[in-house]
Amino acid sequence: MTEARERFEVTRTSALAGVASVTGAAAALDAADAVAVTGSLDRGRPAVQVAADKTAPGAAAARGLTGQAAAYTAAVARLASAAATPGLTSLQRQALRALAAAAEAEAATLRTLGASQASGFPAYSSLQQAQALWLSRALEGDYADQRTLGYSAAVSGAAYTVLTHPLRSALGRERDGLAAGTRSLQDARTATSTALSAAQVALA
Repeated sequence: MTEARERFEVTRTSALAGVASVTGAAAALDAADAVAVTGSLDRGRPAVQVAADKTAPGAAAARGLTGQAAAYTAAVARLASAAATPGLTSLQRQALRALAAAAEAEAATLRTLGASQASGFPAYSSLQQAQALWLSRALEGDYADQRTLGYSAAVSGAAYTVLTHPLRSALGRERDGLAAGTRSLQDARTATSTALSAAQVALA
């Protein structure tokens, strides 16, 4: 019983941390995207650098979500079996079964999100590469005003728009898929957390 509960909590924490890494990277890349398209170098440089720092961990997390979801699914199955452990009261069995049911729904959502991100997050990785190229060119003075020869936010923003244009369709699909997946996960996560709290009280 104790081992099943611990395994359940460890694998759940790991899977949810992976999702947080993915969404954190996506948010940073979206923030950098919103600034870079304006051509502002003062705001774009730090935003792009923050996004760059989060992209590799986010991409690794996106690739690992399917495996984490599978490990969590297996742990949920063990937890469900643990409800038959001798010596438990009917209230404890009921609490464990309710937790297992909620967790099974959460695991299913994680599996779907994992499959989505394995194929979808590379669009964000491509966006980061475009942002890095834009920043490099901006720092090298490529985006100059033809009259003043000084840096032009308008020229820079237009150049960024051209650089990222080929990515927009895939990026749009990824944003929509990630948003839908995380909304579904939030509902399942709330239900599982509530059931977990109830089970902890019952088993105390």
